[in-house]
Amino acid sequence: MELTLFFLFAAVLVLFATEWLPVDVTALLLLSALILLGILEPGEALAGFGDPTVMTLAGLFVLTRVLYRTGVIEWIGDALTRRTRSGTGALRGILAGVAGVSAFTSNTATTAVFLPIVSALARRAGIPASRALMPLAYASILGGTITLVGTSTNLVIAGAMPQYGLAPLGFFELAWVGFPTALLGLLYLYFVAPRLLPARDAAMQDGLRAYLADLTVTEESPWAARRCGPADWAETTA
Repeated sequence: MELTLFFLFAAVLVLFATEWLPVDVTALLLLSALILLGILEPGEALAGFGDPTVMTLAGLFVLTRVLYRTGVIEWIGDALTRRTRSGTGALRGILAGVAGVSAFTSNTATTAVFLPIVSALARRAGIPASRALMPLAYASILGGTITLVGTSTNLVIAGAMPQYGLAPLGFFELAWVGFPTALLGLLYLYFVAPRLLPARDAAMQDGLRAYLADLTVTEESPWAARRCGPADWAETTA
């Protein structure tokens, strides 16, 4: 059995490193192999899907997506950028907002949601992409250390503590350490990181893609019952 587990582990590492298959597909294939080879019983293999920690993480991802789809996160970004006149000040405000949002949602999902906002701000303000995107990632990590639900690591450890006879962590119990750390980390991102990070823009510019947008025309709109062509659209939006 040890040799079988070794080969399975090696195969999974290769698939993760090469990304020949999506990560979730690789994980499901590993789970299926463990069941088919008799290493795990079906109940043991599927027990993780009903774990409270996994369900909490799933709920956090749903919550973050709801905040994004309803425009709450975009409103936060717009509010922070409107209150500052310089691009650097706007970026600092967004980094503080990212840290605050990631304290109560998944920091990974928060980074993904704020990525287009920070990218657009960097382009408008002329800030190199490397000096905007890397601080974004670290701001979300710093914010995730404040509360119990900020990172998946906190939830996993908190879920395992009762199994060893330890009291579960409170929601703000980590804030005594996480909040001062996040504050010092943001100050570092504000004043020290811009002097150390290289000024690189090519990766962000090369990554721009065309997107398809949907436009809903109501019955009261002058566009109702009209055909839309490139010339008409340019004339209307001019």
